[in-house]
Amino acid sequence: LEALPIHLARADIVICSVGGTDYVLRREQVAAAMPVRRDRPLFLIDISVPRMIEPSAGQLENVFLYDIDDLEQIVRTHLEHRRYEAARAEVLVDQAVEEFLTSLRRLEVGPLIAAFRRRLEEIAYGELERHRRYLGPLTPEQERALRHLLEGIINKFAHPAIARLHQAAREGTLRPEELSLLELWGEIVEARERRSSSSSE
Repeated sequence: LEALPIHLARADIVICSVGGTDYVLRREQVAAAMPVRRDRPLFLIDISVPRMIEPSAGQLENVFLYDIDDLEQIVRTHLEHRRYEAARAEVLVDQAVEEFLTSLRRLEVGPLIAAFRRRLEEIAYGELERHRRYLGPLTPEQERALRHLLEGIINKFAHPAIARLHQAAREGTLRPEELSLLELWGEIVEARERRSSSSSE
């Protein structure tokens, strides 16, 4: 304890953990050390029970005194902060998982939607070519207008089904029968076309 003033002048952090009935570090000792330190900040950490550093020492300028209660409060604050961040992390993970699952569902219906629309286009333009001889010569403007007309019909026919599939994929409510319906529709159309081709031959 005799060398305490020397150590107070040199140290930036002092940790006190002793047993006793009286303070081992008093306010006047700390006050005497501060001019020698040129008022560099001094951190005093008293983990003794009962306290062994005089509480009023923490009122001195550039002196920061923490006792066991302060440390416990810091631990609680950090723990609450970690719990808060953990909860936020769980939300972010849940969102990322949901976005990933949505992407997978979109990948599942994507090829089917593309095939569905492609099949509609094949049917529409196939019918156009099949009946082209009845139309006679068409100007480029008439050709473009006719193709725009077909595109409009295809879009109006396909939009409700495609929009429903996209929505179901986003919300995770896609039912197997909806996929099967499009697949079945394609099979029915192909069967009808095969019968039509056989009859024409």
